[in-house]
Amino acid sequence: MNWTNAENIPVSNNQDVFTTRWRELIKNKMNFLSNNIDPRNTSCMVPEVAESWIRSKEFGVNPDMKTMGYMLSTAEIQELIHQNSLLIDTAVPLITTFKPLLEISGYLLVLFSSDGTILHQEGEPAILSSFNRINAVVGAVWSEKNVGTNAHSLSMRLKRPVQLLGPEHYCLQLEDNISSASPIMNEFGHVIGALVLVHQIRGDSPWKNNFLNLQAHTLGWVSSMGVAIEAQLKLAQRNYALKMTNSTLKATLEYVDEGIISIDHEAKIKHLNREASRILRLNQDEAVGRDLKPFFGKQSNILKALTSVKPIEFLEVSITNQINELQYLLSIKPISEDDNCRNGAVLRLANVDKINALVNNRVGAKAKFRFEDVIGNSEPIKKSISLSKKYACTNENVLIIGESGTGKELFAQAIHNECRPLGPFIAINCAAMPRNLIESELFGYEGGTFTGAERNGRPGKIELAKGGTLFLDEIGDIPFELQAVLLRVLEDKQVMRLGGQRSIDVDFRVITATNQDLYKLVAEKRFRQDLYYRLSVLNIEIPPLRDRGTDQLLLCQYFIDNYCEKRGQVPPKLSYATQMRIVEYDWPGNVRQLENAMICSVNTTQSIIIDLEHLPKEIIESNQPKQVTNTSTLAHLDVVSIQAAEVNAITNAIMRCDKNVALSADLLGIGKSTLYRKLKRNNLTHLIK
Repeated sequence: MNWTNAENIPVSNNQDVFTTRWRELIKNKMNFLSNNIDPRNTSCMVPEVAESWIRSKEFGVNPDMKTMGYMLSTAEIQELIHQNSLLIDTAVPLITTFKPLLEISGYLLVLFSSDGTILHQEGEPAILSSFNRINAVVGAVWSEKNVGTNAHSLSMRLKRPVQLLGPEHYCLQLEDNISSASPIMNEFGHVIGALVLVHQIRGDSPWKNNFLNLQAHTLGWVSSMGVAIEAQLKLAQRNYALKMTNSTLKATLEYVDEGIISIDHEAKIKHLNREASRILRLNQDEAVGRDLKPFFGKQSNILKALTSVKPIEFLEVSITNQINELQYLLSIKPISEDDNCRNGAVLRLANVDKINALVNNRVGAKAKFRFEDVIGNSEPIKKSISLSKKYACTNENVLIIGESGTGKELFAQAIHNECRPLGPFIAINCAAMPRNLIESELFGYEGGTFTGAERNGRPGKIELAKGGTLFLDEIGDIPFELQAVLLRVLEDKQVMRLGGQRSIDVDFRVITATNQDLYKLVAEKRFRQDLYYRLSVLNIEIPPLRDRGTDQLLLCQYFIDNYCEKRGQVPPKLSYATQMRIVEYDWPGNVRQLENAMICSVNTTQSIIIDLEHLPKEIIESNQPKQVTNTSTLAHLDVVSIQAAEVNAITNAIMRCDKNVALSADLLGIGKSTLYRKLKRNNLTHLIK
């Protein structure tokens, strides 16, 4: 029989039924505690209560204890209250409203945490005092493991309301109590606490005649309160979640480095983040309610976009604040219930310079070479490096003069990395750019300027070079009609896009390069004299490869080693004849031609020696060798040739003797130990493995 269900109890003879059960419960507990008789075999026992008795005994709970549970430390109590603050803040106000009724009725109402610790209690002073004597105070742990069978532990275990009749409690100190408990669960169905209503039976109390009503009313009351607390908790949790969401969103908006502005349907500001406040030069409080349109001046397309129901992305705009006019990329996301009704919008303002820097970095508009990457020990190249380093420390325009393939862009990148390493490096080959495109590439254009133009316009290379370096290679080939415009940009440090009405401030350094005689072009009226003098403030001449002496062989070895390292192969050596041909050759294509020749030779040779036959055809068959007069070059060549000859002889001997070291040594006329030493010195030990 379920003793918590009043409908299962016969209406007649109630007094005898409950008196009999009370006595049977006491008898069963004595038999269980003294004789270990299983309480689950008794008809008067609720199975869940009987199982709890068994667990309590296994836990070693003393049923005769005078003081219940144990106390947490002060620090532990503070931490417990903090962890259960939402439950306490929600439940205590509701419990307090019933305080007068509790005092009149002689009830005690206790709030427990999920681990059975008392969080709060209210009730009649006498019953409070009585329970305090047995350690029923805030911070006392009353779990099943500590105090045995109790209503709140069972209710949390079973996740439903539970009522215990006196002797059903495991400890004797609680045998005069009727306890009704209801679990408190969160929105996910997890138990977070319990509420217990306790009625203490006194010796002269007429409880036997009123038990049926007492049983039903107390269980219903505490169950209703539990449901009410759960409802309030869900509401509080949702409010808390909403508050946290708003706080997180606000913190996120403050963190981003873009301006975020929300406006209503009239384009009045509702909210803006810190960056937007900085852009508009308004503090966040005074900005709310301000009309946003005046900040965009007379840009009619923007004014129309602010009240449109269509989203807009990356529209370049000018914003005028109290101090200056700045360029931003504007994106607008309308807030609307349907396609025809707009309630406002969210605007995003991205700094054009930051976007350009990001784009430049992604597309490789970055200088990778430094002066340390220039290979060469000859006096002409050392002079060029020294002069370039000196010029790099200034902000003046630099003109680099040199034949095609000498490394003019390498020097330009090195100068940039010396003076403006954090800025973009924008390179344009004026000779390779189609004549009808170079103007839009240099200066950019506004949207709709010509057929095929991007809708929102496009910045030019000069704009993208802001804060960095603009490198104009083959400057002698720039169209004559654009030279005056370029001159104006260099003088004013402002650029106007094609089809534009406003000038954009730009700060960049210009480095130009040419393989032509610009002064001759000026005399022929093919290059503006004023532009020539503007570009050639500082001049650097890069020597051709034929004038760099031993640098030719240094560069050869560098290109061979670098290429073979990428392919994971042993770099071959240059034979004497090959070295002689390299030094004698005129190299009209300069360093670029030399690099290509070494790549060709590495792929052509079948051994670790590059002979003359492995060089490109135009070098082998050239009838105009350069006269070698530099004695230092010849001296270096002799030293290298001896080593190359030794390597060639050892390699051929080992290959002919099928890697047999003894036979190879005899063939070479040297001892085995000498051969091993020479193999090691020339990095040829792999030949005998």
